[in-house]
This record gives sequence, C-alpha cells and structure tokens, in this order.
Amino acid sequence: MRIFFIFIIILSIVPKWQLNAQTVNVNGRLLSTQQEAIAYSTVLLLKNDSINYATISNESGNFALPNVNYGEYTLHISCLGYNTRIDTINVNANTNIGVIVLSNTIDILDEVVVTDNSNEYANRASFIISQYAKENAVNSYDALKEVPMLIVDPLQKTINMAGGVNTLILINGVKRDRLTLSAIDPKKIQRVEVVVNPSSRYLIDGVTGVVNIIVKAPNEPGYYGNISTQQNYAFKYGNTWIGLRYAKEKWALYASGQNFYFREHDYREKNERYTYQNADTILIKQDGNGKYNKMMNYGQIGFDIFPTNNSFFTASATFIDDRSENKLLQTGEITKNNSKENTYSIYSKSKSPYYSHTYNAYYETKLNDKGTKIAFDGSYNRHKYDNELIYEENDGNSKYESNRTLTNKKQSVDFETVFTLPTKLIDIEAGFRTYWQHTKFMELSQKVEWEEWRNYLHVNGNGKLGKSFFYQMGIGVANVSSDVSGYKHNYWEFLPSISVKYKISNSNSVSVEYNKGRNSLSILYLNPYNTASDTLTISRGNPYLTPYYNNKFTLRYTYSKGNLYFSPYLQYTYCDDYIGQLSFLNSDNIYITTYDNINSYSHISLGLNLRLQLKKWGMINGGIYSQKNYLKNRYYDGWGIGYNFNASANYKNFRLSVFWYQTPISYSTNTKSVIASESNITLAWSGIKNLSLSIGARWLAGYTSKTYSKGANYYNYYYQKQEDRNWMILLGIEYSFKSEKQAKQRQKSINNYDTGVNM
Repeated sequence: MRIFFIFIIILSIVPKWQLNAQTVNVNGRLLSTQQEAIAYSTVLLLKNDSINYATISNESGNFALPNVNYGEYTLHISCLGYNTRIDTINVNANTNIGVIVLSNTIDILDEVVVTDNSNEYANRASFIISQYAKENAVNSYDALKEVPMLIVDPLQKTINMAGGVNTLILINGVKRDRLTLSAIDPKKIQRVEVVVNPSSRYLIDGVTGVVNIIVKAPNEPGYYGNISTQQNYAFKYGNTWIGLRYAKEKWALYASGQNFYFREHDYREKNERYTYQNADTILIKQDGNGKYNKMMNYGQIGFDIFPTNNSFFTASATFIDDRSENKLLQTGEITKNNSKENTYSIYSKSKSPYYSHTYNAYYETKLNDKGTKIAFDGSYNRHKYDNELIYEENDGNSKYESNRTLTNKKQSVDFETVFTLPTKLIDIEAGFRTYWQHTKFMELSQKVEWEEWRNYLHVNGNGKLGKSFFYQMGIGVANVSSDVSGYKHNYWEFLPSISVKYKISNSNSVSVEYNKGRNSLSILYLNPYNTASDTLTISRGNPYLTPYYNNKFTLRYTYSKGNLYFSPYLQYTYCDDYIGQLSFLNSDNIYITTYDNINSYSHISLGLNLRLQLKKWGMINGGIYSQKNYLKNRYYDGWGIGYNFNASANYKNFRLSVFWYQTPISYSTNTKSVIASESNITLAWSGIKNLSLSIGARWLAGYTSKTYSKGANYYNYYYQKQEDRNWMILLGIEYSFKSEKQAKQRQKSINNYDTGVNM
C-alpha cells in the first residue's frame, strides 16, 4: 500500500510535457555501507528546486529514470533510516551513475570501514572510510588512519604500506606528491584502493604497492584550507604544514607547504672496531657526543583544468630546500695485541644541502561513455646534493686531516602514454614510457657521469570468471642503455605481474600473487674511484653493476565484514643477481669495500594486517610481520620482526591517538642493522569548530649497525650505535576552513575523474 501511494504522488508531480520530449536514460544502484541493497528509496531529479523526474529503487537497489532531457540537475535520494544524498549531475547522454552508498541515520556515528566490492579486482582491496572518521578528522592524513594495510605517520604526514613496501600514492588515478593531500578536505575522500600487487606498469620503478585515494567532486566550486603546526616546547624540533585549494567549475588552484627542523639536537655515538691480521689484533674504541641541525622547506603549487566533461588536465611544480649539519667529537683508545698503544680524539663536521625542483603535467580524455580513455603523463626533475666533510684524527703523536666535498647533480625526464579499454570480458590497459636521466658525481678531481635511457612497453588486464574468480595479469618489457663514464651497458628487462583471487563468500577470499620487481642503482654503487672516510676505511663502487630483480610470491587470505578486517599472508622472495658487498684488508691494514652482482638472496615473510573498528569509541589498525633471510656467504641469520600500530580512542571532544612503528632487522652480505622504533602519542581537543589543540610526545629512531668481514688471514668487525633520540614533548594546533557550499556537501559525483585505475 505504501508503494502504491508513493507512485501516485510521483505521477502527480511529474510535468506532462516531459513525457513527450526527446530524452535519454539515467540509472544507478543504491547500497548501504554494509553493501546491502536499499529498496524503495525515492530518487528525484530537480531543477530550480522543482521536481522534474522521480522513481523508486527496486528490491536489488537499482533505479532508472527514463526520458530525461539534457541538462544539469540536482539528484535527491532519500529513504527512511538513511541519510539523504544530494548530488549535482550533468546529463548529456545515457548516464549510468553506478553505485551510490547511503549511510544509516541511526548508526551514523557507529559507521565502520567496510570493503567496497562494487568494483572488485584480484590485486586490490577498496575501503570506504567511516562517516565518523571523515567528520572528526582534522586533515586527510588523519582520516586515512582507518584504512587497513596503511602506515600513516601523523607527525611527518607520510603514507606507506605495511611490510616494507615501496609505496606509490595516487589521487584519482594520477601520481601526486604527498603534499597534495594537505589541500584536500577529508570529507571528500570517497574510498581508498590499496593495491597489494601492482600491474606491470609500475614495476619498472620498483613500486611494490599502490594507494589510490578516490576524491569526489575535484572541480566543485569553493575553497578549503588547512594549517597545522607541532612544536617542541623548547623549539628544538618542529613541523608545520599548510594546504590551500580554490576551485571553480572548470578549474582549481592549490598550494601546499611544509617546514621541518631540528635545532641543536644532542646525540651520543659509540663505535668499536676489531681487526685481526697476520696474528696481530687491533681494537679501537671511541665514544662521544654530537649536535645535529636540520631545516627543510617543501612547497608545491599546481592547478587542475576541466575543459569538458570528458577531459582533465593538471600541472604542478614542487620545490625542496633541505639543509642539515652534523658535528661530532669523540675520544677513544687503540689497543694492539692486548696492549694499550695510545689515546686519540676524532672530530668531524659535515654539511649536506639538498635542492630539488620537479614539474609534472598530466592530461586525460575519455573517448566514449564506456570508459575508454587515453592519458599522457610527463615530468622533469632536477636536483643537487652536496656533502662537505671535515674529518680530523689526533693521537698526540700524529694528526690526520681530510676535507672532502662531494657533489651529486641529477636531471631526469619521464614521459608516458597510457590507453585504457574496458570490455565485457576484461579491462585492458597498455602504455609506453620513456625515461632519461643524467647524473654527475664529483669529488675533488674525480668526476663520474652516468647517463641512462629506459624505453618501457607494458600491457595489463583485469577480469573475472563467473562470480567468484578474479584475475589480473600483465607484462612489461624494457630496453635499458647505460653509460657510466665510458662503461657501457645495453640489456633487456621483463617484468611480469599476476594475481588470482577466489571469493569464497562476500566476506572471505584467498589470493595468489606474483611479480618481478626492479631495484634501481645508485651512483654511489657505480663510482669506480676510491673514497676514504678515515685512515682505516676506503669504499669503491663498480661501474659494471646492473639492477637486481626480486621475484615475489604471495599467498593471502582476507576476511572483511562489518567492523573487522583480518588478512594474514605468506610471502617468498627470491633474487639471483643481488648486489653483494665485497670486503678485504690490504697490506696497510686498510679496510676496503666494493660491490658486485654475485649473490643470491631470498627471504620468507609471515605477516598479518588487522583492523578493528570500535564504532564511535575509536579504532585499532595495525600489522606485524616476521622475515627470515637467506643470503649466501653471510655472517648473520635469524628472524626479523617489524610491526606498525595505529589506534585512537574518542570521548566527546577528546581524541587519544597512538602511533608505533618498527622496521625489522635488515641484512646484507656482512652487515646487520637494527633501527629503533618510532612512536608518537597525542591527546587532541576539538571543542571549537574547525580548531584542534593537542599535546603529545614523540620518540624518533636511533640505529645500531654491525659489519663483519673475513678473509684467508684476516678478520674485521665494526660496530656502531647511535643514541640520538629521546622523548620530546610537542604542542600542536590545527585549523581548517572552507566555503559554505562545501560544508553543505553538494558534491559532483558524475562526469568527473573520481574513478580507480587499472593497477
């Protein structure tokens, strides 16, 4: 009976002249945040506050509005028990709106992060951030803490994936700098795609994980701004951020910036070296204190243009000015054959300025209403890194001084064309990319120049078989030409990526993944000249080195339902041309190191990603993984454990946040490195609209390193420990502002680029 009366009301208000006009169709589907179909919801199209078209959704949540005239309309969706949805759409052809998610009015504060299965693929998971998080987040980084598998540092405002993954950040499928998020209203984040096994398109850069943040209505008129700062009470440490965005319907301007500093930060460093050669033993111990200064300014400006409903252009410029200075004074003693020889002192001072500017441009156009599109992506980067080192040793009898200046200049050009073709059976993405870089490394009279060209062709497909099997497969083929001061290379690279997922039920799935990722080289590895850091150490690169490749196999299980996300995995990685470190002592007892593609390397990882939403009271989001390394001719063996933990507790206007992150022990042929954990605890109060005040404490990482080397008649051991961090009290303030139109959330969700990409 209720349905009958709704139809009577709808038919009575629809103007008769609309029925006879030359028109098109508009349709879509309504789902709840629990991915359940919403039936009997009223769907209206309004113009100038008058209802022009109306219908209701069926039992599957589908709705259709036939015979709609071209034009711009207000889409009004309402249903008892759900929040009203208001969007603006532009109808100029048959329009499939797709899935629209309505939040529950009764449980809006208890809404949880759920997996979005409306656009499912084998190699990724898609998450909807809870309404509570978006309403109470002071910035976009804060809202992203809810997403499983992500490590979001609340102070540094960085986003990475758990498990030591090399992460690429996209916004609406476009590569963006991490600063861009500072200028985005967290309420406009529609969903987040976490890609655990990227397509071959990204493997050439060594990317092993992609985070695609889908933002609704990027061209909605209005403005948004966010300003935040966290400072140590003694002003020895601080971080300040600013993000601004102003948009009209056809264009948008944005700017972001960061200032980060250490000022006269005290630390302590201990070193110990033990050497055995030709029956002589030498033990060197040194201990001392240092001071560290750092000042980094990071800025970005850019604009977006929407020439038509089917095209998009964006350009940006990013600038970095990063300067650091380090002073260290140590005293120690030298013991030979258990007999003390002398005491000595070491003084070192280094300055390391770094400058960078990067320019990016991206253009995309849709070729038809089925999603076929072509995109052009280009960038130019230029940076310069200097290292000025003063080193002095004094044992009372002799004095050694070294003044070194290292200069590293690099410029690169990157251009890519990508074509996307969705079909009924498979979504295809193919592209071609060319990359050129030139690096110049100078030390005193030594100069090394490294030029490299990469031409890369890739193709990738995503599809499904039936309702339960999903697959992704791709291959990339690259030709690389390299010239290191006359040492020339030319070789081919083949980089495949495969994912298969079986969906056991709506909440359970199991997947198998494989990819071959590239690890790029550094000029420090390629420099063929000797570099001396002190009287007992010389390092030397190898210009014949080639990149090494990781073959990664992963078995993953995922459970996602309601407020719980649970995903354990087993991973095996193998590399047969790993760059190993070669070490030896010469006749003068000088320790020399160099590198070569001589080693095989493998490791096994066991990991778990977990997220528990405690409704309006908070959430727990984290992961843990343990890694067993297998490396030939090595001195260390064992399991390394890493973890990340991000949790919050809410009560009225107060929010307590805890961040804790630990990387596992890392190994090379003869080294073992342990980095101390990083953690942060913050109590924030947001009792004033758009303003948040906080007090917190931060613990930053120190490190421990052990190096072994062994030969026929010698043995060398080097130990270094830096205790350079302690708890720092931080006071913070954050303020955001936006236009009233944005506050009303009249968001355009149609005919814009808030879609995922074929990763």
